Amino acid sequence: MEPLEQYLKTSSERIEEIVYGVYDNTRLGVWRQFNDFLIDHSGVSLKEKSYFFYLLSVMVDSGVPLIQSLKIVARRTTSERLRRVLFTVAYDVERGKNFADSLARFPQVFEEFELGVIRSGEVSGHLDKMLSRLAIELEDAYDLQSQLWSAAFYPLTVFGVLALVGFGVMTFLVPRILSFSSDLTGAGRELPFATKMLLSGQQIISGYWWLMLIAIACVYGLWNFYVKTGTGKLQWDMLVLKLPILGMLRRKIYVLRVIRLLSILLESGLPILTTMKMVARSIPNEVYRLKMWDAMLHVQQGGKLHASFEDSPFLFPEEVTSMLAIGEQSATISQSASRAATQYEKEIKHTLKKLTTIFEPALIIIAGIFVAIMALAVLMPVFDLTSQL
Repeated sequence: MEPLEQYLKTSSERIEEIVYGVYDNTRLGVWRQFNDFLIDHSGVSLKEKSYFFYLLSVMVDSGVPLIQSLKIVARRTTSERLRRVLFTVAYDVERGKNFADSLARFPQVFEEFELGVIRSGEVSGHLDKMLSRLAIELEDAYDLQSQLWSAAFYPLTVFGVLALVGFGVMTFLVPRILSFSSDLTGAGRELPFATKMLLSGQQIISGYWWLMLIAIACVYGLWNFYVKTGTGKLQWDMLVLKLPILGMLRRKIYVLRVIRLLSILLESGLPILTTMKMVARSIPNEVYRLKMWDAMLHVQQGGKLHASFEDSPFLFPEEVTSMLAIGEQSATISQSASRAATQYEKEIKHTLKKLTTIFEPALIIIAGIFVAIMALAVLMPVFDLTSQL
């Protein structure tokens, strides 16, 4: 009977063969390298980061050393990417490196404003409170993100189903309609308009599908190249902000992010100019980013923050600038920004509910019209042919 170690080794190799489909160590190493590549280039969700900051704040507040807290949280997280990051951060902190500087090694995971809040917490000795504040902020951001996806899920689903139905009609039903149409045209009967349009669309797709794919790829490549340029990025972001309904919603989301970050960073004790610089780098929209840089220059020259926003009512509504003005006058700008953020979050949620209420019947009407046109295009030639028999 073979030793236990040899038995376990043989069993492990058999399991690897079954699971990975490999039969030598070289191929298994390639699979592991590929898996590591995917993990190292994956993202970390807001929910995972919020749970990390919350649990870390509780443990630090309870007196557990930071290094031990990082290792415990790393073992509890379900994100393999975050687990590896936290073990690396714990390794760096254990060797005397700053906590915020250790996190800064992973800019794809931790944003600059998060690092700024943590760095200020380390300097002031209130790391647990700053971590708790970050956890609350990320949890609110995750809830808003979930509501946005929930609002977009229904229309995306409807249009996806309509696209599948259209593809099925073009693939399976239109070829049969061609046989009916040949009988009708042979009998001197003209095809219905809807059927003509359907047949024309099928002929274009079947004959020039490769050209359509090339055109789509070229348009996407040109658009991608254009938005990566400075002017193109600015013009595209402005166009998005000017859209009739979605543009208004995007502006509210960006305003909410700006005043939220102002509230958090100022509350953590960072200077106003440093705060504005971090906010500018954390905004993905180029229009708002340039406005924040312009406002920072205005404040640096001795002006007021709210005054730099007043000349752009399209980006920052009057109620926001008024609340910031009151906060600057009473030296409570972080509290004023926090109240404004709370109010704007309620407005965004209310807007989402209103849009969902409006879109649902509109999408039902669009789907009904689409199905009716398809039904007429398919069934009318059949009725015409049967009427002649």
